[in-house]
Amino acid sequence: MPEARIADEDLFGENYLFFYAEDASEASVKRDADAVLRMLDLPPASSILEVGCGEGRLLRELAARGYRATGVDRSRFMIEAATARSSGDAAAATYFLGDVRDMPGGAPFDGAFSWYTSFGYEDEDGNRDVLRAIRAKLKQGGRFAIDVKTRTFSCATSARHPWWSGATIS
Repeated sequence: MPEARIADEDLFGENYLFFYAEDASEASVKRDADAVLRMLDLPPASSILEVGCGEGRLLRELAARGYRATGVDRSRFMIEAATARSSGDAAAATYFLGDVRDMPGGAPFDGAFSWYTSFGYEDEDGNRDVLRAIRAKLKQGGRFAIDVKTRTFSCATSARHPWWSGATIS
């Protein structure tokens, strides 16, 4: 029997932005952008792809620092939020609605990353396909940085939210 799949729009919409607002604080964004840049080790003006960019919090920061930032996300809500939040930015990121596996060709990226809750939504074969697609988008020698939130992390951090009250974490 095939595994049940929750629609991206059900997972990553207004509620997601509300409950994870503190993770989008200026200090958090700067810290995460610093970590991405440390891992990718790229000079400004390099091209960077974020897979699962959400509302673009990290891409806006990277673009402001002089990187050519592109994001892909399967959630229409998130791409619309990213585009709206980037409007008027002097150095705006580019956003693509869809799956990294379906992105049109173009110049390969100097680096790529997948951050926070953006990876692992496929079965094992699907996750491998996503990683292969990311690799295909990179220049020879390009780096990929990944940050994966585990079940334990998610449960522990979610416990601080009022909607989680009474939950037991073991």
